[in-house]
Amino acid sequence: MDIRNKNEVIETLKKIYNKIRSGVLEKYWQGFKPFPIAFYDKNNVYIIGLSKTPEGFQKENDILIGKWNEKFIGNTAIKYEGDYIAIWDLTTLNDYTSYEKIYSNIVHEIFHGFQMINGDKRFANEFLFFQYPFNVENIALRLEERKYLLKSVFEEDKIENIKYFISYREKRRELIKEYLNYELGLESIEGTATYVEYKALLDESSLPDVFLLSIFGEDLNKAVDYNKFRQSCYSSGLYLSILLDYFKKGWKKEYSKSSMYLYDYFLENIDLIPSKEISLSFEIKKISEMIIKKYNEYTEKEFEEFYTSERQMKILKGKYTLAAFDPMNIIKKENFLLHKNFLKVKEKDNEIFIPGPAISEFENEIWNINKIIYFK
Repeated sequence: MDIRNKNEVIETLKKIYNKIRSGVLEKYWQGFKPFPIAFYDKNNVYIIGLSKTPEGFQKENDILIGKWNEKFIGNTAIKYEGDYIAIWDLTTLNDYTSYEKIYSNIVHEIFHGFQMINGDKRFANEFLFFQYPFNVENIALRLEERKYLLKSVFEEDKIENIKYFISYREKRRELIKEYLNYELGLESIEGTATYVEYKALLDESSLPDVFLLSIFGEDLNKAVDYNKFRQSCYSSGLYLSILLDYFKKGWKKEYSKSSMYLYDYFLENIDLIPSKEISLSFEIKKISEMIIKKYNEYTEKEFEEFYTSERQMKILKGKYTLAAFDPMNIIKKENFLLHKNFLKVKEKDNEIFIPGPAISEFENEIWNINKIIYFK
């Protein structure tokens, strides 16, 4: 879908907003209600459904239009002018992005607003990722685990495949301990949002449900680069949700009220003992070594390319606290973080927004920054 001018943006926003207010969200998840929506690009923000008009915005054809500001970063849900709103960066779309895909992506972000307004506390601790144990055994076990989760959804013998899935995952829990919670949090928040995204796409698309579900689970059957590790947890959360649909009808309301991670809720309700003997082949270990090697090369390349900019380098030195960052676009190397999108820091009572790419140097803890390098 080609959204290039104001009229197309307005018409698409209105079409999506009318759809989500029709009661359809309740079909995807019990109690799921609509929220305002915003599209934005580098120049303008377009909002529909907001309860009041922000300063600097004008209303045109039921759409509030104003200049872009730094609150509109990424594709997510934010609190803006007292309302939770789903926001989407139009520059991430291309000529081949279908309306069905745009609609389902917006439903995904609206669900994050739904989670926040309902006080969901299962959000992943993004700081765990920077210390996450990417070792050969953990990655190899994860590759096997994900294969059996995929088989659990598509094969008839669900119980045997689920037992293997649980056995590999519990072995990883024993191995990496609390670091597994990083994945469990992503599955719980992003995985369930991907579940409603899938339901929304299924609702709008004429394609078979099995085909669409297989597309969402594509990365379960392949080695995932580290730089896509976070996103790879979305599909496992979606597939756990699909299995819960199969084994426990009406589970969503109970899950929403619980404080359990999605996987632990699944364990409690599937009531299976992880009794399978598991092993790791030489081949799967070699693949894991390749993944780690490839990511180390990727990290070196990204940091090297950062310094090739022809723009003027700026360096800030002092004592800053990391206030906000984009977890989807960040790379760690030793005590440096490369923020490919943006970062926001605090210096005493002042907040500083820095467009990416930028590098922050930290001491002791990730959030204690003593130097920032960027180009202007």
